[in-house]
Order: sequence, then C-alpha cells, then structure tokens
Amino acid sequence: MSCANTQSYAISVEKRYILQNVNIVDVVTGDVKKAHQVYVEDGIIQQISASNIQKPRVQIIDAKGGFLLPGLIDMHVHAYDKSAFELALSHGVTHVRIMNGIPNHLHWKQQQKEGSWLASSLTVSTPIVHSRIEPPLSWTANNGEEARRLVQKAKALGYDLIKAYGSMDKASLSAMIDEANALNIPIAKHGPHPPTGLSWEALANMQSLEHVEDIYQGILGHSHDETLIPSAIEKVSQVGVPITPTLNIFWQLTKISEFKNAFVDSLPAGYISPFIAFYQKQNQVKRWLNSQDEMVAYNIKTLSFLKKITNQLALSNVPLLVGSDAGVLLSPHGLATINEMMLLQSAGLSNIEVIRAATINAANALALDSKLGVIDEGLQADFILLEDNPLQDLTTLNNVIAVSKEGKWLGKEQLLALRENARNNHNVFSEMWTLFSN
Repeated sequence: MSCANTQSYAISVEKRYILQNVNIVDVVTGDVKKAHQVYVEDGIIQQISASNIQKPRVQIIDAKGGFLLPGLIDMHVHAYDKSAFELALSHGVTHVRIMNGIPNHLHWKQQQKEGSWLASSLTVSTPIVHSRIEPPLSWTANNGEEARRLVQKAKALGYDLIKAYGSMDKASLSAMIDEANALNIPIAKHGPHPPTGLSWEALANMQSLEHVEDIYQGILGHSHDETLIPSAIEKVSQVGVPITPTLNIFWQLTKISEFKNAFVDSLPAGYISPFIAFYQKQNQVKRWLNSQDEMVAYNIKTLSFLKKITNQLALSNVPLLVGSDAGVLLSPHGLATINEMMLLQSAGLSNIEVIRAATINAANALALDSKLGVIDEGLQADFILLEDNPLQDLTTLNNVIAVSKEGKWLGKEQLLALRENARNNHNVFSEMWTLFSN
C-alpha cells in the first residue's frame, strides 16, 4: 500500500510499428483474416494488408500467428482509484464506462487526452440519480424541474451520460429524458423497465438498460417461472435498447454466499483498493457471508434463471453489452470483464456473440463506432493480441499476449509491469480524499 502516484514510473512502449504474421478477427462477419500485417502510427491503424507493408525506420513486431481482437469494452464498472483502470488495461480492457462518476473521473479522462496517464480510456456517467433518497456520491431529483437542472448540470460539467437509478419516479425520469434528448446527452438506466406510470416507449432513446437481475425482480416479480420469460423479453425488445446483463456480479455474490471466506480469500490481491475492500467487507460482502443454506440455494437457482433470461434476450436479437460491475463486492477489475464474457457463453451465447457484446455492440451503444469496436483502417489502434483463436476458445482471453492502446504497444513484460505496479501502489489517501470530498 502506497501513497505514491500509481504511474510515477515509466513504461517503454512502441508507438509506430508494423505488426506482422497476425490473424485478424473480424467481429462483424465472424471470420478471420489470416496472415495479415497491420501498420500503426499516431495512434491510428494506418494500413492493413495481406502483403508486406514497407515503411522506413519503423519497428517490426512479429505476432507469431497470434490472433488480433478489438480491445475489450466493459460497460459497467465502479472505481475511485486510478489503479483500477490500469489493471483493466493490463487484461485487455481498453475502454470502460464508469457508472457512478465523480469530478475526479473527468479530470483523469483529461489526463488521458493529454497523454500523461496510460490506462483504459473512460466514458463517465454522472453520479447516480435517485428520487426521494440521497445516498452518498449521488444526485437527487424529486420532481421534473430538479431533473432538468441535473441534466443541464451534467452537460455543463462534461459528463458523457446520465445514470438514472430505479428509484426515479415517473415525473422526474420523464423530465430527465425530455431534457437529455434536447441537450443530446444519453441516459443509462438501472433496471430494464420504466417506473410506474411511464410507458415503455419512453425508454427508447436510452444508451442502455442495466441488469437482467432487474428483469427477474422488476418485471417478473421474483418469479422463477420460465413460461413468463417470453412476455418479459417482448416488452424489453420493443424498446430497441441494448441490455447490460451484469451476470458477473450475481455470480460474485453467489460465490461469496456459498463458499464464504474461502472464496473471498481466493480473490487476487491488490485488485480492489484497500479502502474500498475494507468498506465492502463491513457492508455488502458481510451480508452475503452471513447467508444461510436457504439463501445459498436461492442464489444458485436465481443465477441459473438469469442466464436463461440472458439467453432469451440473445435469441430475440436484443443487443447485449459486456458489463461486469467490477469494483462491487470485491469483483476484480479486468478479470471481472473476462468472467462476464465466460458467463455469457455459459448462458448459451456463441463465442462471436460474446465478443461482439464486448466490442462492436459496446462501441455502437457509446456512439464510438467510428473509433472503436472493430479493427479497420482509420480507426483507433485499440486491440489485443491473443495466442489462440477466441472464436474457437474464449479462455484464450485469460492470457493476453499484448495490448495496443491508442497505438501504444504493450507487450507481455509491459503488461505485467503495469499490473504489478497497480496492484502494489494504491493511492489510499488520494482515494479517501476523492470519496469524502465528493
């Protein structure tokens, strides 16, 4: 544990290079472009060719027949420590959407634009917006006028989107949607359903709807009756908005409830800041550690049911997004993203469907598809190198060989250095100040 800046050391990276002998995964078609070369300069993919690319005074990198995949995008994370985003990048997550933002996140985002901090790039939501309650690190709108003012505030401060919680009432959420549409700032909503009295159509322009758990709890009323799933999916699909299942976080609480401290102790050290870990162990984690056998059985049954809902969403062509809820319940940054992808696969999605949820679907939802989500000429050089073909074996994501972040090439050695520095140098005092000053 340290009070030092988490990136006070230097990582030597290549910024202009030709990547040779690489197989490129086309996430649009699901095909592989074999034995290609990729030329990167100024953070952009300048050229892709099946023939030799000739450039003077450029670094040549042999991919040795590895597979190139667009950088992973995690659409649902929580963190107040910069090391979280360094850890995510070290596991191939090149972009994250923070779902309870604070002003410090906007400052860190600016540091990235200036090139002074290397980590997963950020899309930052507002603090979570509630109605009638005022939790820490949140905003409250108790009527339409207050909701409109918060939208204006979000736009003025430079937040990328608004996070609307399930506690928002009809009047507040309706006004928020209207003002957000007028000011062209998107909304993501906790819970894939409208509040009482608001039509489903009102949700149509949202960036995403979060948590299949809230389909089970909200629309289905905690019923495990599988015959009710189609009607729920029909309501959700008519909105035409992507869903972020966040299966990982329910898996996490299920494991904590089932295996207690044995599971908690098995989590990798340093992936959650000491301050947040201490707080969570006294609150949310403690709740699930105290689970009785009946609750454990309920959680296992419900996780299986959430996978069935997710499967039905995919079969109904509802766009799905990878979102891990990393940072909650000690869920480790970066690793949780990969686990979410594995859980989507276990829910019945094909490998290419899972990959799209973490790449092109996410880029489309964020309106960043002109920069991210695919590997193509003219796009930002955000991609990861894998040993094996992820279309055939998703577990290859557990061993990322290299990452390109805005054209900065991080080989295995650099990734491990980035990871170990992040794990061992949490800026605890800075994080405490960040939390208590917001």
